[in-house]
Amino acid sequence: METAHLGIDGGGSGCRGLLVLPDGAAFEAQGGPANAFSDLSGAATALGELAKELTKAANWSGPLHCVAGVAGCRLPAQGQALADALPLAAKVVDDAVIAARGALGAGDGTVIGLGTGAFFCRQNAGEFTQVSGWGLNLGDEGSGAWLGREAVRAALAAFDGRGAADALTDAILDNAEHPLRRFGRATPAEFAALAPLVIDHAETATGAALITAIGEEITRALSALGTTADETLVLTGGLGTGLKRFLPDPLAARCSEPLADALDGALSLARALP
Repeated sequence: METAHLGIDGGGSGCRGLLVLPDGAAFEAQGGPANAFSDLSGAATALGELAKELTKAANWSGPLHCVAGVAGCRLPAQGQALADALPLAAKVVDDAVIAARGALGAGDGTVIGLGTGAFFCRQNAGEFTQVSGWGLNLGDEGSGAWLGREAVRAALAAFDGRGAADALTDAILDNAEHPLRRFGRATPAEFAALAPLVIDHAETATGAALITAIGEEITRALSALGTTADETLVLTGGLGTGLKRFLPDPLAARCSEPLADALDGALSLARALP
């Protein structure tokens, strides 16, 4: 009997699934949040319900190859734990892997993902290597959350007289609430909300220094991945899109547009399963 293919893109705000039957008929649906690190059982429930909804909509009960790219699976063991908890057979990988496959297709290259968090993922001869993506508490250097947090730190240094003030630090301090009250317990998303402010103040000393630091983080990550000078680079994510014009010319010139999105990447990997 022919096989259907299911790709799932799971993240902290929700998951998406795309089921394609052997005759090419496609069914797409959305489900609840799925982060294997912060809520393994919740992620398993969300993915299981999504798969059930899609197979029911397609009236499919035959063989199924499934790949799910899920947030919180940076450690392979966490992805396996989620796979073991699912009510269907599936290969579970980190969401950075499906983003890379979607952006690059089957070709070699590296994806630089700069959104609220950060990841760098290289695809070479069908194998994936990843750096960063450890979350704001432990890393995510160059991400929107990191950029916002570092801007707040610079503003506090200016407030104390430990650093120079400029228009960016003034903009952060120019609020009825002190930064400690606003950001002392801020989430990554709340820090990332400051990233556009930094971009808007890219000409200030603080803004320029932070943007330069992101370029340096990208360079270090590419070196760690072994990305060669002739390989494709794809810059993705909300921050990445806005940041491209500020990157050093040789780096910016190498960045191309993604071929497809992460959900397409998951489906592509599902089709490649033996």
